[in-house]
Amino acid sequence: MLAMRRTVFATLLLLLPACSGRPADQPALGVVSGQVRLDGQPLADATIFFSPEGGGRTSVGRTDAEGRYALNYVGQEEGAKVGKHVVRVTTSQEVANPKTGRSMHTTEKVPRQYNDKSELTRDVAEGANTIDLELTSAGPKK
Repeated sequence: MLAMRRTVFATLLLLLPACSGRPADQPALGVVSGQVRLDGQPLADATIFFSPEGGGRTSVGRTDAEGRYALNYVGQEEGAKVGKHVVRVTTSQEVANPKTGRSMHTTEKVPRQYNDKSELTRDVAEGANTIDLELTSAGPKK
């Protein structure tokens, strides 16, 4: 009887994180969407990365023709970890060279200060976050 109670108790402890709707190892998330503009124009086909400054999984989104994006955390889970993030935006994509068939990257439209040398940061809070990104060819204002 005691062994059966222990088994039931252990099973309940394992199921509790599932009841919360979020895996036990998943941090609090905020749903993030917005629009990206470069020099006042919507930036289409850009990839947006939100990387938590304190460490953790990077969230990724892709802009549509109007520059609108929504971040994805993992699988079908939307959002980004709550807290401060370094934000990177890139339009460069890996494609096959039509003449050689070899892999190459398309030309980057976004200044380095927004992508591989990003100086752009944003805070993500729990709940819904609208984070619009207004980029300029000259880079971020100091």
